[in-house]
Amino acid sequence: MLHDPWVDVALNTLSLAVATVPESLPIVLTFALSLGARQMARRKAVVRQLSVVESLGSVDIICTDKTGTLTMNQMSLQRFWAGNRAWEPGKDTLSNVARQALVAGILCNEAVLPANGSTPIGDPVDSAFMEAAHRFGLEAKVERSIAPVVRILPFSAERKRMTTLHQTGAGVVAFMKGAPGVVLERCSAIAQEEGTLPLDPPRFAILRELADSWQADGYYLLAVARKDNVDPKNPVEGEEGMTFLGLVGMIDPPRPEAAMAISRAREAGIRVVMITGDNLRTAQAIVRQLGIGEEGLQAGELEGASLMQIGERLQGVDIVARATPKTKQQVLEALQAKGHFVAMTGDGVNDATALKQSDVGIAMGMRGTDIAKESADMVLLDDRFDTIVAAVEEGRRIFDNIRKFTNYLLSTSLGAVLMVLLLSVAGYFPLSAQMLLWVNVITDLIPASALAADPVVPQIMKRRPRHRSEPILNRAIYATIAGSIFRTLIAYSLIFWLGLLWGGIAYARTMLFTSIVLHAFTRVMVVRQLDSLTLWSNRALLWSYAVAVGLQLLALYTPLRVLFGAVALDWRAWALMIPVTAGSSLAGIAMTRWILRKIPLWEQEKPAPRLSG
Repeated sequence: MLHDPWVDVALNTLSLAVATVPESLPIVLTFALSLGARQMARRKAVVRQLSVVESLGSVDIICTDKTGTLTMNQMSLQRFWAGNRAWEPGKDTLSNVARQALVAGILCNEAVLPANGSTPIGDPVDSAFMEAAHRFGLEAKVERSIAPVVRILPFSAERKRMTTLHQTGAGVVAFMKGAPGVVLERCSAIAQEEGTLPLDPPRFAILRELADSWQADGYYLLAVARKDNVDPKNPVEGEEGMTFLGLVGMIDPPRPEAAMAISRAREAGIRVVMITGDNLRTAQAIVRQLGIGEEGLQAGELEGASLMQIGERLQGVDIVARATPKTKQQVLEALQAKGHFVAMTGDGVNDATALKQSDVGIAMGMRGTDIAKESADMVLLDDRFDTIVAAVEEGRRIFDNIRKFTNYLLSTSLGAVLMVLLLSVAGYFPLSAQMLLWVNVITDLIPASALAADPVVPQIMKRRPRHRSEPILNRAIYATIAGSIFRTLIAYSLIFWLGLLWGGIAYARTMLFTSIVLHAFTRVMVVRQLDSLTLWSNRALLWSYAVAVGLQLLALYTPLRVLFGAVALDWRAWALMIPVTAGSSLAGIAMTRWILRKIPLWEQEKPAPRLSG
């Protein structure tokens, strides 16, 4: 039994207190989140808050826009009907009515033609109209110079139409472009080759049937109409009693990678809800290609309903059609009230409220407004849905790694501290203050930081999303920590007492000092058994091994050992420490596997069924 000076006792006590608390945990946590944010940025997802990196792993519903996220955002006019017949560019010579319909699309249009006359710049729908007219031989610049615009009633999600007033030689003419149902409701006549005819119920029914048929085929539909002799001081009146000119069908093809990304999300237990301004039948035709599911509703069905009623109505719904920013807000609040952790995409000024309130707000980096980006937690640089799924995968990886290095730090720190306390009670100070601090740096910071870089495990997107309240440490983790402490106490006791017998207190201290460092790195191997990862899957971990072992050898076999109060160990010490440490680790691997068979690490490990609410 030894009696050290009181100064050494005070220093050892202070060092022990430092070693007890894994103070490197905040450092490693910040490093892990920063590493995750950097990895997400490489995959085109920029996070604006580090906490989002980890919280992405809890997302169980993604409410996504259609245009540009699930589709290419590259509209092209595929079908054109006017004057009671269909027209094809390059094959047909336009009749007077067909020409009027295309001119209406050119004039009621905000796309800009560059000086060199190349591809129009502006909204994809407007640009598609301009390109189609050009294919039919019409020149937009000429038509716009003949009938300059004098007044604009812009398109909005609520109006679902756009109207422009133009000065012509015959007076002011109004042109309207918008959703077929909205335009038809404001028309009292239809232009035919034989002249203007009343839009009576039979003709109205024919047009509605045609529109429904095109929408069922997945076309984005627009109707165009005109009215002559409009008073520019009363443009609203110009939107009534119009003459129907024609119908166009456009296609925005799905992104080729979107279907695979949606399939991965569903496997991961994440429900995808498409919120779109399109007609429900058009949206259903698109989702059939994407594999989301065809159950949908029109936004109007939610009007006047309470949050509880909306939540019940959304059970099993895959599409919310004819949606407005207000609809997004209603859907978000209802899903959150049901306990879901919701990621919401948006790109417009009016989406800012929903983005800010969502659990993870995702703004479009290419077409999104500055306000949307400022309100979001994450910005997609490529506006692609598969980038969202990749970010969710990264969020799950980061949480896994946080769980691993927390497990590691607690088990190694508590094992070493308890051993020192027990030997202190027996009358020994088994480690000097310098040794305790050295162990704290070598065993905590270096390997824990390397664990933060562990790769994603194959089964990570087969689990259900973890609940937001799920703790880092659960029963399985506590059991593995307890098992680790039990094994290390046995191993350390054996090494220390044999060291005392072989070479005295300095020799025993040095053996325990080195054994704690060796055991810390074998403990890393045991912790990684939670994810069945091999040693070779993380190069950073291998480098951390090399650095730590090199530093420990310097502490033993150079003049630095005087600073630590250590001695150079001979072959007997290594012949004991290596087998004992390796044996303890092998026992730890077996014990960890046994614990995981009894207590699941992840309650969500089994494949998830399709979610419905």
